[in-house]
Amino acid sequence: MSKKKVSVRTAAGKTLELNLDFDNTVTLGDVRNLIEKEWPEDYPVQKQRLIVNGKPVACADSCSVEEVGIKPSTIIHLLKKAGAQSQPNKKEEQRFQSVAPPASTNTNTGGMQQVRVSVPPNAAPGQTLRIDFNNKQYDVKIPANCTPGTQFAVNLPL
Repeated sequence: MSKKKVSVRTAAGKTLELNLDFDNTVTLGDVRNLIEKEWPEDYPVQKQRLIVNGKPVACADSCSVEEVGIKPSTIIHLLKKAGAQSQPNKKEEQRFQSVAPPASTNTNTGGMQQVRVSVPPNAAPGQTLRIDFNNKQYDVKIPANCTPGTQFAVNLPL
C-alpha cells in the first residue's frame, strides 16, 4: 500500500506530518519513534501521551496503527505524560478517573459551590479527574502541590 499522511498535533500548536505505510507492519512504537526523532527534547518516547479519536491510546507499542484506530488523515493529539521519567514502563494512565462524591461542600454566593476533592491513590499532579456533582460530571485538574490522600478545593456551578 502507498504511504498515507497522518498528522500529529501538540497542545502548543506544533504539527508534524507523518507518511506511514498502512500494511499492518507499522506499529505504535514506530509512530512514537518518529515523533521522538522530530522532537527529541520535547517528546521522548517515555513522555508521549497519544490521543486518537478523542481517546487515550492504551495499546502496547507492538500494536499496529490500525489496531489503535490510526487511519490515513487521522489527527493524533500529542501530550506530555506526567511522571514519565520515574515510571517509563508503567501502563498508560487513563485520561479521566472517576472519584467518590466530594468530601465536603461549602456554599458560596454567585451560583457557585466550593467542593473539596480527595486525590485518589496513584493519581499525580496535573492529572485530570472526572467528578460527579449534582448529577453532572466535571473535569478537574489535580493541582501541582497535591499528592494522593490530600484534598483540594474547586468551585463548581450549582
